[in-house]
Amino acid sequence: MTHKIVSVLIAVSLMLTLAIPAFAANLTNSTADITYDLAVDGSTATAETKTAEATVTAAQASTYSVKIPKTISLNGTNGNGNCNVSVKGNISGNQTITIAPVDEIDATESIDFYLSEISSAANKKSNVIATVNAAKTTFVYSDLSAADWADFAVALSAPLTAGTWTGTLTFNIAITNAA
Repeated sequence: MTHKIVSVLIAVSLMLTLAIPAFAANLTNSTADITYDLAVDGSTATAETKTAEATVTAAQASTYSVKIPKTISLNGTNGNGNCNVSVKGNISGNQTITIAPVDEIDATESIDFYLSEISSAANKKSNVIATVNAAKTTFVYSDLSAADWADFAVALSAPLTAGTWTGTLTFNIAITNAA
């Protein structure tokens, strides 16, 4: 007998749960179109569609990457050498990226730095001046791609003599806003 009562109670509870409607949230998409009911000639009502404007804003930070070679080799015969410096990025229209060789020797008019002979001998040769010529040093947004590297040539020249020479070429890298 208790099994019959339990079965009846389960059946009644199932019927009650099926009879309860689902209460879902009533969500609608809003648009910028607005409909106004207007009376035309004071006699009949018609609908006229007007539009409203919505301001859309977005901000994205500028990003860029620069590749400078770790080693640049000069030709031992004529003292000339070349390398590529590369840049890629996504910058604002009012910004520029500067990648410029640093002029280490103020007394000259060209961009240059010293090369020293690697020698432990007491009669080590005097330093020589290596000059630098960069094909391009300033980049604007239209010069850049966020995905592809843009290469520019840097040429170096030094009046080398026999021996092994070393020096450091430094680049200043900066992003600036237009004034």
